[in-house]
Amino acid sequence: MTRKNLLLTAILLAVANRAHAGDNSHPEVLVHVLDAFPAIGPPQILLQGEETATKILDSAGVRLRWDNVQSSSRKKSQANGCGTDGPVQTIVIRFAPSLPRDHNPHALAEAHPYAQDDAGVTVFYDRVLPIFSWYPRSEGRILGHVLAHEVGHMLLGVVSHSETGLMKSEWFNEDYRWMVLRNINFSPGDVRSIQSNLARICARASNILVASANT
Repeated sequence: MTRKNLLLTAILLAVANRAHAGDNSHPEVLVHVLDAFPAIGPPQILLQGEETATKILDSAGVRLRWDNVQSSSRKKSQANGCGTDGPVQTIVIRFAPSLPRDHNPHALAEAHPYAQDDAGVTVFYDRVLPIFSWYPRSEGRILGHVLAHEVGHMLLGVVSHSETGLMKSEWFNEDYRWMVLRNINFSPGDVRSIQSNLARICARASNILVASANT
């Protein structure tokens, strides 16, 4: 068997093994969080938010790895491999003081899945903090849904919304009350789209590896 065929076989076996293994087999997405403190509140809020978002994405077959650093000290990190040698995708989440005046007044955050740079996701303090005050001691769970929603936009590659599930365009009181008790997950259609998008990234990475082995 040629070196090219051996490498391609190894890649296909790795993908198959991840499909039948446990949670650690999920494609990994690296999330950099910038400028969350001090305005977002105690570190426990962000920690619970990350834990909640991790569980929501895990239900969609995605493993999140979090990196909380300040803008001035962040090192550039590139996505590589197919969840085996590194993250399939890297997403940057920033926290900003206020929602720009020309934006949707109902928006808690915004994602830029089409951007070529690391624009990523921005969460607005002035939009999420009032909601935190409505649900004391559940701030982290609500933040986790905001983070998961915006990460969802980045993984789906679209800014449009779904009629049901986590990716609804607007959340109401009953949605927040549900978040306090249990997670709102992605709709089945959104899960399929996320997995399909990540599979395409994996396929491109596999093609690059095969091409490298052929040179």
